[in-house]
Amino acid sequence: MDQAIVITGFMGTGKSTVGQRVAEKLNRLFIDLDDLIEKMAGRSIIDLFAEGEAEFRWWEQHVLRRLDLTQPIVLATGGGTLVGSWNQRRVATIPTIVLDGPLELLRARVIESNRPLVPHLDALYQRRAAAYARLPLHVSIVGKSVDDIADEVITRASQAQPRALPTTYGEMLLVQIPQGESYPIHIQAGVLAAIGGWVSQFKPGAVVVLTDSRVGAIWGETIRHDLLAARLPTTLIEFPAGESNKNLATVERIYDQLLDADIDRSGVIVALGGGVVGDLAGFVAATWMRGVRCLVQVPSTVLAMVDASVGGKTGVDHPRGKNLIGAFRQPDLVLVDPLLLHTLDLRELRGGLAEVIKHGIIADPALFEEIAQTSFIPSPPPEVWERLIAQAVRVKAEIIERDPFEQGERAKLNLGHTFGHAIELLSGFALSHGEAVAIGLVLAARLSEALGIAEPGLTARIKRVLRHVGLPTRWPTAPPAARIWHAMQSDKKKGVKGIRFVLPRALGDVLVTEPGEIEKDLVLRVLETSKQEGSA
Repeated sequence: MDQAIVITGFMGTGKSTVGQRVAEKLNRLFIDLDDLIEKMAGRSIIDLFAEGEAEFRWWEQHVLRRLDLTQPIVLATGGGTLVGSWNQRRVATIPTIVLDGPLELLRARVIESNRPLVPHLDALYQRRAAAYARLPLHVSIVGKSVDDIADEVITRASQAQPRALPTTYGEMLLVQIPQGESYPIHIQAGVLAAIGGWVSQFKPGAVVVLTDSRVGAIWGETIRHDLLAARLPTTLIEFPAGESNKNLATVERIYDQLLDADIDRSGVIVALGGGVVGDLAGFVAATWMRGVRCLVQVPSTVLAMVDASVGGKTGVDHPRGKNLIGAFRQPDLVLVDPLLLHTLDLRELRGGLAEVIKHGIIADPALFEEIAQTSFIPSPPPEVWERLIAQAVRVKAEIIERDPFEQGERAKLNLGHTFGHAIELLSGFALSHGEAVAIGLVLAARLSEALGIAEPGLTARIKRVLRHVGLPTRWPTAPPAARIWHAMQSDKKKGVKGIRFVLPRALGDVLVTEPGEIEKDLVLRVLETSKQEGSA
């Protein structure tokens, strides 16, 4: 074990004391990162924080970059050093030990100190927990002497298995927008570690990371730290998770928080989360002070990566329908990091695959077949996700370049959604968006077959792939067909003359009907027949 040992953990866990003892036992040089920062910056930690946390985080990363961690040193970091993705990747191949202790014990140890972040101790403890959990080696300090803890650190470090960073090449797509400009979509495992550099190019006055309570608890503090390390003053704003909170009341509360944070038109909004976050944050970016300078989409679900984060459609729900209030606001940058998918449960992963399958049906039969051949239990490695996501995004990007404001061809992307939105709404959102779209894809194929325009066996092929990834093809508790039809009338794609359907004729071939072209009785018959067959 000739390389460095890194010791981290929350304030009050005794990182420096334990680190010194480990260094003594191993006859190594001990380095306290905070002491080294003060020496190199020529200012105290308190003085650096007085200039803003962004100034301190920049120096923290600057010093960590320059340390030679291949040397046999013992390094004790600050409590927030390894919260950010870039810093975690910096030590990913080195034995890194997290010292753990309960909040009550740590509070008693530091409450009287002059540490800059002590006033926020309780909230910080919760917000950093997910970042610490991503580091694999932990040692509890409870009921142990410094010698005991040091011995355990040495043992854990000596037994640590080498960790390699994912080796992926990723892909970058450029999406052309109506003004003749373009925005990039970067798809690569680990790309978020560089988010500070990406956002800095927009020269923002300030940055807001807008997320929901669920994603924020896992990734919010990490993204905030990576932005702070680029000397970008950053505020984290969370709203309660769930489709039921994607409404104007939530938007109004966010406006109040933007005012409190002094965010003006020169600001950057980073949308961190799934489709709900992307839709809502995009709407806020389009409307706050008539539009902020920059919108960065950082999708955290498969569904958001392949659909909601690309194309510029933003909006919130009305009590009578989904996404009835909205605006077109193209992102300026999209960062797709498949590593974020590791925190999703299986249901969320499957829900996102409904949109990938949809894109395969619309324009990429090879993508459809690859999904049919890929096992998703356990979740495939990052390079597989990169490839599937890139193929799906390419389908959408090519369509929206030709039809950015949904005047024609872009309507193809609504395949499965006319039925799906109604089903999702009537289920009281008990069915996720992806699950409802999956059922909608089957119903659209059945309607196409009923019209005699689908190739033989198309519905069966679609159902097989949906079942392969674990998505539903029926709604066992579906209400009467008339109720579903009524809910479909609130769909924002409905024209004056009636509903416009998107119908698959074959893989890679879909038809967009004229408004009102499909008779109500036929749709009701398909819904009723599907229910009788146990497939709606």
